[in-house]
Amino acid sequence: MKFLMKKSVPDFQDKIARLKKLLQHRNPCQQINEKIIQKTIDHIEYEKKYLKSFQQLNEEWLNSYLELTEHDIQVLSDPINEIINKEGKIFLLKIKEEVIGTYVLQKVNNKACELQKFTIKEKYRGQKLGKMMLDKAIENALKQKYSAILLFTTTELAEATNLYKNKGFEVITNHPELIDKTGRQSICMQLNIHE
Repeated sequence: MKFLMKKSVPDFQDKIARLKKLLQHRNPCQQINEKIIQKTIDHIEYEKKYLKSFQQLNEEWLNSYLELTEHDIQVLSDPINEIINKEGKIFLLKIKEEVIGTYVLQKVNNKACELQKFTIKEKYRGQKLGKMMLDKAIENALKQKYSAILLFTTTELAEATNLYKNKGFEVITNHPELIDKTGRQSICMQLNIHE
């Protein structure tokens, strides 16, 4: 059958390859929907009233992709003392009253911060919001006068790792002031930033 199809349509393989490529592209309706969602998002700093949303978002993705460690539980149970009182900032993405994403910029030293707790609610993934949130994180790091952003990721988080690489983050062997307290087999990455 394959032989007959190839014989009757000389460029059959090329047409299949082109069709596959077209199917991989997002349709215009999806692109418009993504833009509408992005325009309705508020980017805010953490307040105590968002504690439950912050915890749920992080617990959901950790339980789905990695595991919730004792260190994660400690940080998520008391973000004021574990993050904010240690010169960190928590940011949230909201659509109306729904918190759909979160990330943390934690001070490492006067020149560098660590990007942590970077996640988006599952139903909003695949809509370029991760890229938008990463851009906001970089913008906020610059506002705080940092010249580098560090982070830990793992090979299990291939999509996130690719997002970071596409933005210019590079794998480094280690950083003298940064320790992965979760005990995971983590990859350390760094992005040098400037205005």
